[in-house]
Amino acid sequence: MIFSGTRIALKDTTIQDKVDSVYLPVSSGLEQALFFTAGGDGKNYAPDGVVLPSITGAPTQNMYSKSFPTINDCIDTGLLDNSDFTVLLVNRPTALPEGKNQSPFFGNWNASIPEEGMGGGLGSAIVQWSNNNLTLVLSSVPVSDASNPTAGTSVRENKDVVGLGYSAGTWRFTAFRVTSMEYYLKDFTKGVENASTSFRSGYVKDNRRKTKLRVSGQYGADAATCAPGPETALVLFYRRGLTYQEMSDMYAWAQKYCARRGMTI
Repeated sequence: MIFSGTRIALKDTTIQDKVDSVYLPVSSGLEQALFFTAGGDGKNYAPDGVVLPSITGAPTQNMYSKSFPTINDCIDTGLLDNSDFTVLLVNRPTALPEGKNQSPFFGNWNASIPEEGMGGGLGSAIVQWSNNNLTLVLSSVPVSDASNPTAGTSVRENKDVVGLGYSAGTWRFTAFRVTSMEYYLKDFTKGVENASTSFRSGYVKDNRRKTKLRVSGQYGADAATCAPGPETALVLFYRRGLTYQEMSDMYAWAQKYCARRGMTI
C-alpha cells in the first residue's frame, strides 16, 4: 500500500500507521524513511528500502515523535556509513543539562574509542555541544588507503557550526550531506548553513566503518557527560548527495507534514 507525500501532509495525521511505503517529492536514492509515530516502529517507508530500523533501549513515544530519556536509548537504523549520503532530520534540540557536554543527533559517532585499526576518525555524525554549537563529525582517509580495510590512516575532519540557538527548544529541519569529496549542512528553519567544504587534499570520505548509523545514538559515550539525543519526529536517509534544490523541495514538503501535526519548522 502506498501514499503520496502530498496526501500525508494534508489529509490524515495517522495515515502512516496504516501503510507500508511513501512516495516523497524526492525519492531517488531514498534508502530509509522513518516516521516516529507509534505505528511506525520497525517500519521503513522508503519504497525501495529493505533495511529495517530497530529500537535500542526504551525511547518515549509521543504523539508524532520519540524522546530519548538516556544515552542508551536510540533508534538503530541498521545502515552502514559506507557511501555518499544525505540525511534530513526533523528534531527539537534544547540547551543541554548542566554538566553535559554533548548530545548526538544522528550518525555513528565513536565518542571515546575509534573503530579498531581505522586510525583517528570517529565516524560520520551530527553532535550538539554545551555551547549550542554543532560539530559535524567527519572521517577521511588517504585516497590510496580508501579500499584498504586495515589501513590505520583515517583522520578527523570535524567542523563546528555556530549560531543555531538551540536554547529556544524549537523544532528544526536539518540537512546533512557527506559525499566522497565534501560535506554540507543547513538548518533550514534557522537559516544557518555550513557551505560545501572539501576534505583535505588527497583524502576522501572514509567508507570503511562497521558501526551502524543511529538516530540520537552514539558509541562509547559516558552518561556523566553526554546527554541523550533530542526528540525526533522524522528521518529521511538518501544513499547519495542531494542537491540544494532537492533539499529545499523536501523542506517545503516537511513544513506541510509538520504543520498538520502542530509542529512549526
